[in-house]
Amino acid sequence: MAEVGALGGVRVLDVTQVMAGPYCAMQLCDMGADVIKIEPPEGDSTRRMAGAAGTDSPAFNAVNRGKRGIVLNLKSPAACDAFKRLDVVRRLDSLAADPWDELLSSSSKITPKMRRDVGMKT
Repeated sequence: MAEVGALGGVRVLDVTQVMAGPYCAMQLCDMGADVIKIEPPEGDSTRRMAGAAGTDSPAFNAVNRGKRGIVLNLKSPAACDAFKRLDVVRRLDSLAADPWDELLSSSSKITPKMRRDVGMKT
């Protein structure tokens, strides 16, 4: 990806949902960061907001433009293994997460040790 903008070359993993977190990550994207959004299998809840047509809604599109995306159920051990194998995770510069407590909980299997094991910088 071309390094354009103030944040060109910066890679951000976005595990936020609804409006505030995705908006923050979108701002980073607008400044040139490569933002990869992870959504649960049912999708970001913003996809089901007013005006939704299928899996898209005006609200979702407004705060997720320019991002790349992947679907992973981070509460599943198999998905956590896939997460650890993602090369993109090893090359992260930042993590945008509003459900951080849930992400690090025992039910999700994503732990600080796992973050260290995959070499995450944040």
